[in-house]
Amino acid sequence: MPAPTDGFEIEVETPPKVAAGEAVIVKVHVQPRAPWHMNVDYPAKLRMVATAGIELDAPVLNKGDAERLDDNGLVFPVMLTPNVDHHGHTKMVGEIHFAICGAAECAQQQVPVEFSLEIT
Repeated sequence: MPAPTDGFEIEVETPPKVAAGEAVIVKVHVQPRAPWHMNVDYPAKLRMVATAGIELDAPVLNKGDAERLDDNGLVFPVMLTPNVDHHGHTKMVGEIHFAICGAAECAQQQVPVEFSLEIT
């Protein structure tokens, strides 16, 4: 049984502006809501789709790449570099896989991730 859609929140932390040619880190946060908590044994994964003008250091991040994974949250750092000839707004998409658990059950989640960058 999947967790209710209010069982967690996903937030993407992006810099306000990104300079072309400069490497940056975008952070994808998962925050479970009580009574749910993160399943730290689940093989969490973040898969990002390469976008024209953006170079990803790693298009797939696995559990071991997480900056944080504990009962209270999960954070994946996405390292990327806009090409020097790319300017304007760029949309990035991907999917995050994780599991949250309640008192009696756990629920696997596959959730789309989307964010925009302003490249100067």
